[in-house]
Amino acid sequence: MAAECGEGKQADCKKTPWTAAEDEALRRAVREHGRQNWAAIAGEVAGRGAKSCRLRWFQHLAPGLDSRPFTPEEDVRIVEQQRVHGNRWATIARYLHGRSDNAIKNRWNSALRKMQQRKPAASATEEDADGLAAAPACLDLFPRKARAIGEDAAADRLAAREESDVASIGLKLGLSPRLSDAELALSLGPVRPSSNRGEVASFRPPL
Repeated sequence: MAAECGEGKQADCKKTPWTAAEDEALRRAVREHGRQNWAAIAGEVAGRGAKSCRLRWFQHLAPGLDSRPFTPEEDVRIVEQQRVHGNRWATIARYLHGRSDNAIKNRWNSALRKMQQRKPAASATEEDADGLAAAPACLDLFPRKARAIGEDAAADRLAAREESDVASIGLKLGLSPRLSDAELALSLGPVRPSSNRGEVASFRPPL
Protein backbone atom coordinates (compact mmCIF):
# COMPACT_ATOMS: atom_id res chain seq x y z
CA MET A 1 0.00 0.00 0.00
CA ALA A 2 1.08 3.50 -0.74
CA ALA A 3 0.24 4.43 2.85
CA GLU A 4 2.99 2.13 4.10
CA CYS A 5 5.55 3.71 1.86
CA GLY A 6 7.89 5.93 3.76
CA GLU A 7 7.44 3.92 6.98
CA GLY A 8 10.29 1.59 6.12
CA LYS A 9 7.93 -1.20 5.02
CA GLN A 10 8.46 -0.96 1.27
CA ALA A 11 11.79 -0.73 -0.50
CA ASP A 12 10.35 1.06 -3.55
CA CYS A 13 9.35 4.27 -1.70
CA LYS A 14 10.89 7.32 -3.24
CA LYS A 15 13.75 9.08 -1.45
CA THR A 16 14.33 11.61 -4.19
CA PRO A 17 13.33 15.30 -3.94
CA TRP A 18 9.74 16.12 -4.70
CA THR A 19 8.92 17.21 -8.21
CA ALA A 20 6.50 19.92 -9.29
CA ALA A 21 4.09 17.24 -10.62
CA GLU A 22 4.12 15.44 -7.26
CA ASP A 23 3.50 18.69 -5.43
CA GLU A 24 0.51 19.41 -7.63
CA ALA A 25 -0.85 15.87 -7.10
CA LEU A 26 -0.46 16.34 -3.35
CA ARG A 27 -2.39 19.63 -3.46
CA ARG A 28 -5.27 17.98 -5.34
CA ALA A 29 -5.33 15.08 -2.89
CA VAL A 30 -5.44 17.42 0.11
CA ARG A 31 -8.30 19.41 -1.43
CA GLU A 32 -10.15 16.16 -2.01
CA HIS A 33 -9.48 14.31 1.24
CA GLY A 34 -8.71 17.14 3.66
CA ARG A 35 -5.62 17.35 5.87
CA GLN A 36 -6.40 14.37 8.08
CA ASN A 37 -6.57 11.21 5.96
CA TRP A 38 -2.95 10.99 4.88
CA ALA A 39 -3.23 7.36 3.89
CA ALA A 40 -5.84 8.24 1.27
CA ILE A 41 -3.79 11.25 0.19
CA ALA A 42 -0.70 9.09 -0.30
CA GLY A 43 -2.73 6.86 -2.58
CA GLU A 44 -3.03 9.79 -4.98
CA VAL A 45 0.74 10.41 -5.11
CA ALA A 46 2.61 7.54 -6.69
CA GLY A 47 5.60 6.31 -4.74
CA ARG A 48 5.07 8.55 -1.72
CA GLY A 49 4.03 7.39 1.71
CA ALA A 50 1.60 9.01 4.14
CA LYS A 51 4.37 10.39 6.35
CA SER A 52 6.25 11.81 3.39
CA CYS A 53 3.07 13.48 2.09
CA ARG A 54 2.23 14.93 5.49
CA LEU A 55 5.69 16.37 6.01
CA ARG A 56 5.80 17.75 2.49
CA TRP A 57 2.47 19.51 3.00
CA PHE A 58 3.08 21.05 6.39
CA GLN A 59 6.68 22.01 5.74
CA HIS A 60 6.49 23.26 2.17
CA LEU A 61 3.05 23.43 0.55
CA ALA A 62 0.58 24.64 3.18
CA PRO A 63 -0.98 27.96 2.12
CA GLY A 64 -0.01 29.80 5.31
CA LEU A 65 3.71 29.09 5.01
CA ASP A 66 6.13 31.97 4.41
CA SER A 67 8.76 30.97 1.89
CA ARG A 68 10.62 34.29 1.84
CA PRO A 69 14.16 34.57 3.26
CA PHE A 70 14.37 34.90 7.01
CA THR A 71 14.52 38.42 8.34
CA PRO A 72 17.03 39.60 11.02
CA GLU A 73 14.13 39.88 13.49
CA GLU A 74 13.18 36.24 12.85
CA ASP A 75 16.81 35.17 13.28
CA VAL A 76 16.92 36.90 16.67
CA ARG A 77 13.68 35.18 17.67
CA ILE A 78 15.03 31.79 16.64
CA VAL A 79 18.20 32.27 18.67
CA GLU A 80 16.24 33.40 21.72
CA GLN A 81 13.80 30.49 21.58
CA GLN A 82 16.54 27.96 20.87
CA ARG A 83 18.22 29.00 24.12
CA VAL A 84 14.95 28.35 25.94
CA HIS A 85 13.62 25.24 24.17
CA GLY A 86 16.74 23.71 22.67
CA ASN A 87 16.18 21.91 19.35
CA ARG A 88 12.43 21.47 19.76
CA TRP A 89 11.69 23.07 16.42
CA ALA A 90 7.94 22.40 16.44
CA THR A 91 7.69 24.38 19.68
CA ILE A 92 9.86 27.19 18.35
CA ALA A 93 7.74 27.36 15.19
CA ARG A 94 4.81 28.55 17.31
CA TYR A 95 6.69 31.81 17.90
CA LEU A 96 7.32 32.49 14.19
CA HIS A 97 4.16 32.99 12.19
CA GLY A 98 4.24 31.26 8.81
CA ARG A 99 7.50 29.36 9.41
CA SER A 100 7.58 25.58 9.58
CA ASP A 101 9.64 23.66 12.07
CA ASN A 102 11.72 22.20 9.25
CA ALA A 103 12.47 25.64 7.79
CA ILE A 104 13.51 26.91 11.22
CA LYS A 105 15.70 23.85 11.79
CA ASN A 106 17.37 24.33 8.41
CA ARG A 107 17.95 28.02 9.13
CA TRP A 108 19.56 27.20 12.47
CA ASN A 109 21.80 24.45 11.14
CA SER A 110 22.83 26.29 7.99
CA ALA A 111 23.61 29.74 9.41
CA LEU A 112 22.61 30.66 12.94
CA ARG A 113 24.43 27.90 14.79
CA LYS A 114 27.73 28.80 13.15
CA MET A 115 27.17 32.47 13.95
CA GLN A 116 26.54 31.61 17.62
CA GLN A 117 29.69 29.47 17.76
CA ARG A 118 31.82 32.36 16.50
CA LYS A 119 30.10 34.98 18.64
CA PRO A 120 31.59 34.16 22.09
CA ALA A 121 35.20 34.83 21.00
CA ALA A 122 34.23 38.06 19.25
CA SER A 123 32.09 39.24 22.15
CA ALA A 124 34.88 38.41 24.62
CA THR A 125 37.27 40.53 22.57
CA GLU A 126 34.77 43.40 22.53
CA GLU A 127 34.21 43.08 26.26
CA ASP A 128 37.96 43.15 26.88
CA ALA A 129 38.28 46.28 24.75
CA ASP A 130 35.34 47.90 26.48
CA GLY A 131 36.74 46.95 29.85
CA LEU A 132 40.08 48.54 29.06
CA ALA A 133 38.40 51.66 27.77
CA ALA A 134 36.07 51.94 30.75
CA ALA A 135 38.63 51.00 33.41
CA PRO A 136 39.31 53.89 35.80
CA ALA A 137 42.77 55.34 36.03
CA CYS A 138 44.98 53.99 38.77
CA LEU A 139 44.53 55.97 41.96
CA ASP A 140 47.52 57.49 43.66
CA LEU A 141 47.70 55.49 46.86
CA PHE A 142 50.33 57.83 48.27
CA PRO A 143 49.29 61.38 47.36
CA ARG A 144 51.75 64.20 47.68
CA LYS A 145 50.18 65.60 50.85
CA ALA A 146 50.13 62.26 52.56
CA ARG A 147 53.73 61.66 51.49
CA ALA A 148 54.82 64.98 53.01
CA ILE A 149 53.02 64.13 56.23
CA GLY A 150 54.70 60.76 56.26
CA GLU A 151 58.11 62.36 55.79
CA ASP A 152 57.47 64.74 58.70
CA ALA A 153 56.40 61.87 60.91
CA ALA A 154 59.49 59.92 59.94
CA ALA A 155 61.68 62.92 60.80
CA ASP A 156 59.99 63.21 64.19
CA ARG A 157 60.54 59.54 64.87
CA LEU A 158 64.19 59.87 63.86
CA ALA A 159 64.71 62.85 66.21
CA ALA A 160 63.08 61.01 69.10
CA ARG A 161 65.25 57.99 68.40
CA GLU A 162 68.38 60.14 68.41
CA GLU A 163 67.41 61.70 71.75
CA SER A 164 66.78 58.25 73.16
CA ASP A 165 70.12 57.04 71.86
CA VAL A 166 71.90 60.02 73.46
CA ALA A 167 70.19 59.38 76.78
CA SER A 168 71.11 55.72 76.67
CA ILE A 169 74.70 56.57 75.78
CA GLY A 170 74.87 58.99 78.73
CA LEU A 171 73.62 56.33 81.10
CA LYS A 172 76.16 53.85 79.80
CA LEU A 173 78.98 56.37 80.31
CA GLY A 174 77.89 57.14 83.85
CA LEU A 175 76.81 60.66 83.12
CA SER A 176 74.12 61.89 85.41
CA PRO A 177 71.38 64.02 84.07
CA ARG A 178 71.29 67.64 85.21
CA LEU A 179 69.73 67.74 88.67
CA SER A 180 68.79 70.53 91.04
CA ASP A 181 70.76 71.15 94.22
CA ALA A 182 68.07 69.55 96.37
CA GLU A 183 67.87 66.47 94.13
CA LEU A 184 71.65 66.21 94.07
CA ALA A 185 71.87 66.49 97.89
CA LEU A 186 69.27 63.75 98.31
CA SER A 187 71.03 61.50 95.85
CA LEU A 188 74.51 62.02 97.36
CA GLY A 189 73.47 61.98 101.03
CA PRO A 190 74.83 64.24 103.82
CA VAL A 191 78.29 65.68 103.36
CA ARG A 192 80.79 64.22 105.77
CA PRO A 193 83.48 66.56 107.17
CA SER A 194 86.95 65.69 106.09
CA SER A 195 89.52 64.55 108.65
CA ASN A 196 92.04 66.75 106.90
CA ARG A 197 90.76 70.26 107.39
CA GLY A 198 93.11 71.58 104.73
CA GLU A 199 91.47 69.42 102.12
CA VAL A 200 88.25 70.04 100.44
CA ALA A 201 85.40 68.58 102.44
CA SER A 202 83.71 66.81 99.56
CA PHE A 203 83.65 66.69 95.85
CA ARG A 204 80.51 67.66 94.14
CA PRO A 205 80.14 67.38 90.43
CA PRO A 206 79.64 70.66 88.70
CA LEU A 207 76.10 71.64 87.95
